[in-house]
Amino acid sequence: MKSNKGFTLAEIVIAAGLLGVISLGVISLNKSQSEVQKRAEASFEVNTLSSTISQVLLNSEACTSTLVAGQQVVNGRSLQDIKRRSGAVLYDTATNYNKVQINSINIRNVVIDPAATPGDNKYGMLDLEIEFEKLSKAFKGNKSIRRTFPVKVEVTTTNALVKCYSATENAVSTAKQEACDMLEGTLDTSTSMCDLMDYDPADPLSTSKAVSTKSLSDYLSEFVDTLLA
Repeated sequence: MKSNKGFTLAEIVIAAGLLGVISLGVISLNKSQSEVQKRAEASFEVNTLSSTISQVLLNSEACTSTLVAGQQVVNGRSLQDIKRRSGAVLYDTATNYNKVQINSINIRNVVIDPAATPGDNKYGMLDLEIEFEKLSKAFKGNKSIRRTFPVKVEVTTTNALVKCYSATENAVSTAKQEACDMLEGTLDTSTSMCDLMDYDPADPLSTSKAVSTKSLSDYLSEFVDTLLA
């Protein structure tokens, strides 16, 4: 015989309670997964911005545009943006970038070495400290992340920025200076040419001093003209 017995009220209440607990667990799990995803997306965005800024600052022209040539290189100075080599703004403190905003850009930890010769430009380093803020409401607590970007700079005697430079540029510049010094010439930093001394007939070439090719050529031309006169 078939039983016509149904569920009791107690059984229905228990089943409904279990279903509610399971539903709450699923909802809580989905919420947690959503928060984790949002945090991951924001962290990825911060890393992407940081990587791009790091690459841009390696370019001397872009870095100089960002720090602004002629401006003082001092601790605590605030900047409003990161610029491309063309001078166009790449990132600034007034724009939201997906789930991230740049709160501040500041110069920190400035260290400038003394000039090799009084009156010459000086060289040093600084950190460009950038504070990012994660904008997602899923974050609790501190939403700020600070990243520092080391920058090498050339400044005047009054610490006004001349330009940024990379380690490679500095190595090339040092090599040029040393090579010119070995030739007993004077390096023209504006043209990167080594100006050699004029040829002196009273000082024979056996002294191994390098001389200007043009100066020697002019002397030889005058010498030949004298012989043919």
